[in-house]
Amino acid sequence: MKDYIDNSDVAEKNLKYLMENHGEIYETYQNFGKLIHEKGGPLDEKTRWLIISIISP
Repeated sequence: MKDYIDNSDVAEKNLKYLMENHGEIYETYQNFGKLIHEKGGPLDEKTRWLIISIISP
């Protein structure tokens, strides 16, 4: 895959910025992920983990 771009360093910097400057938003986002896992409704556990991994920074 020669068109692959590794953005992990950019994502890490953005996450650090979010945590340092908007801690309340970050905590709410973390809680959202936890609630999806714990109370995922009719979704099975595998699907909940897939959603969490997709929306996680």
